[in-house]
Amino acid sequence: MLEFFLIVIAFSLIALSLYLLCQRFLPIATGFAAKLMASAFFIGLREPVDVKKNELKKAWFVKLRINEKQGYVKASVLGFFSKKCWYHPATGCHLGENSDGFSFPHVSVKPCDDLQAEYDSDIQKIVRKAFVEKDIKNPLNTRAIMVIHQDKIIAENYAAGYGRDIPQAGWSLAKSITNAVTGILVKEKAINIYEEIPKEKLLNKQHRYSIHQLLRMETGLQFADFHDKLKLAEMLFNQPDVFEFGQKLIQKPLENFSWRYSSVHSNILSGVIKSYFSSLEDYLAFPYQMLFRKLGMDNTYLEVDPGGNFVGSSFVYASPMDYAKFGLLYLNDGKWNGEQILPEGWVEYSRSPSQLDKYGQYGAHFWKNAKMPVPGKTRHWPNLPNDLFYASGYQGQNIIIIPSKKTVIVRLGLTFDYERWNFGEMVEDILIHLRGANNTK
Repeated sequence: MLEFFLIVIAFSLIALSLYLLCQRFLPIATGFAAKLMASAFFIGLREPVDVKKNELKKAWFVKLRINEKQGYVKASVLGFFSKKCWYHPATGCHLGENSDGFSFPHVSVKPCDDLQAEYDSDIQKIVRKAFVEKDIKNPLNTRAIMVIHQDKIIAENYAAGYGRDIPQAGWSLAKSITNAVTGILVKEKAINIYEEIPKEKLLNKQHRYSIHQLLRMETGLQFADFHDKLKLAEMLFNQPDVFEFGQKLIQKPLENFSWRYSSVHSNILSGVIKSYFSSLEDYLAFPYQMLFRKLGMDNTYLEVDPGGNFVGSSFVYASPMDYAKFGLLYLNDGKWNGEQILPEGWVEYSRSPSQLDKYGQYGAHFWKNAKMPVPGKTRHWPNLPNDLFYASGYQGQNIIIIPSKKTVIVRLGLTFDYERWNFGEMVEDILIHLRGANNTK
């Protein structure tokens, strides 16, 4: 009899453990699947079968239903833990129970022409090599590359089904866009990044920090994207408000400020910015009115969480052309068509290294070609210019900006093991050719 009860207890504990695991992991899985499918289908114009085969191959157990007429994707596991992700033509896709509340008045700005092209056949050949798969089992899945030199497209190439005007996921490229939105508010004198954020705008009144510290990721937060992937996924795919969730993770006292790369900083920043607007509609319209439309980034969506906060860490969809224009804004010191979009000195501030990052590899929501935590490695890409800085996103999304070479390079794809491919070698080949071509003129 005792043996029977022990077996029952053991099975009960196993069942309870499985239940608790399901309660934690499956809502994240369904939120992840619903969001990725919705954005890829409604914004990226992808075929559902292709998305399941690539982005969602590890979420094979999640059932997806697309309601194109009502504009949502529903995900569930055996009928449980269901999540919906809704599409709105203005703000893209967001998780939530309903589609209400996330729209803004029509944004009308004078149209901006696309960049002119003056192709270089040799650089075109260099770019096309990045689309050749050498390891079929671990493909690079490069989907788009665009090279801009002296404000002209000199090379571009796309995988089948993609193009210069088709939006693609940027993931953490959103952080650099959040930097731009912050900069515009500084230019308008709406905020002072060095002042402590007012108490009434924060949940944790004891731990105070500034917008500058959020941009630099210097709050003392212990949560780091590279080491806390489960919390990161919880924040992005299973939280009603990324602003509130992020604040609860910052608990250390003031004297423990330190640098850690964390998407939490970007989402707290998005929520703080929201608090400076008188209405949700004004907040949602601001990046479109003051940034995207002015640059002609007409195929860009900065997406929101269920509470209406921009997920400034991770949820951006934009076309290669739009990402290239964004890079050019920073290449040209924040100017576009004669207008100073970003405040003077903002680009220099953004690319200068954090004082608390001992490797000097991070600026203000931009990465630098700086030291690496690897013995003997002096820079991330040792053979590339020191002044190179870049926006970087999960699975190999990059906007490379090289002021000394007047060059911007955009690369988009779905590379699960991005360290296998030395992206720097391709950039080096491009710069070597440009130097040689310029010397012959």
